[in-house]
Amino acid sequence: MIVMVVKCEITCPHCNSEAVYKYGKAWTGRQRYLCLSCRKQFTFSEKRPKETKKPHCPACGKLMHVYKREALKVRFRCSLYPECKTFLVINTEREE
Repeated sequence: MIVMVVKCEITCPHCNSEAVYKYGKAWTGRQRYLCLSCRKQFTFSEKRPKETKKPHCPACGKLMHVYKREALKVRFRCSLYPECKTFLVINTEREE
């Protein structure tokens, strides 16, 4: 009997373990993985947009928080939400 051992190129981004199994698909269609060591799920995706400085709210002057990251834009929401419902959308460029 011949047994071939193939080195796994996928490692867990949390614990660097190679004990990783395919674990279905994410809602975006990307392959989902499960780490058997730390039991965390993860996917590999495109690079995230560059981090932008957090702006101040134009209505109340408080610092705004990142609400949602998308492919080419970052959405910010006022830190006083739900009292202040101001939001901003800032376009970004992808990391090279």
